[in-house]
Amino acid sequence: LKSLSFAENVLGPGEAQVVLPLLPSSLETLILKDNHLGPDGMKGLAGWVDSGKASSLLNLDLDGTGLSEEEDDGHLEILWKAVEGKALKLESLTLSHNRWRLVGVEKLCSVLCASSLPCIRVLVLAWCRLSNQMVVRLAACVGRGDLPNLETLDLEGNYDSSG
Repeated sequence: LKSLSFAENVLGPGEAQVVLPLLPSSLETLILKDNHLGPDGMKGLAGWVDSGKASSLLNLDLDGTGLSEEEDDGHLEILWKAVEGKALKLESLTLSHNRWRLVGVEKLCSVLCASSLPCIRVLVLAWCRLSNQMVVRLAACVGRGDLPNLETLDLEGNYDSSG
C-alpha cells in the first residue's frame, strides 16, 4: 500500500489512536484531511512515526485535523517529538485549516530543519489564522537555511486580526 486517504470525519480520536500505529511502512501518502484527531489520534500518528514505519512517507496531509484547537497544544508536541531527528523523507506537509498559537509555531519550527525534515519541498499553512508575529517566526525559521529543498511555503489566508 503506497497511498491512503481517509474520507472526511470517519476517523475520530479513538479510532485514530488504534488505526494509525498499524499503518504499513510502505506508505508514501497519508491524507487525514478533515478528520479531527485530537490528542489521542496524534498519539497514534506519533507512535507510527516514532516506530520508524513512516520511513517511506513523502506526503502528509493534516488539513483541518484540529491540530491546535486544544488549549495546551500538547498533541502538537507529541507529533513533533516523534518527528524530531528522524530525517524523514517527507516532501510535502499540509497543516492548513488548523488554529495555531505561537507555542504551536515554535514547536513546528523545532522540526523545520535538515535533521528532521531534510527533503521537505512544500509546506502549507494556509488559513491557519497565523498572526504577524507567527509569520515572522516562521520566516526566521525558514530563513536559517536549514531546509535546502524547500520550494513552496504557502501562507494563504493568514492575517493578523488585531489590524
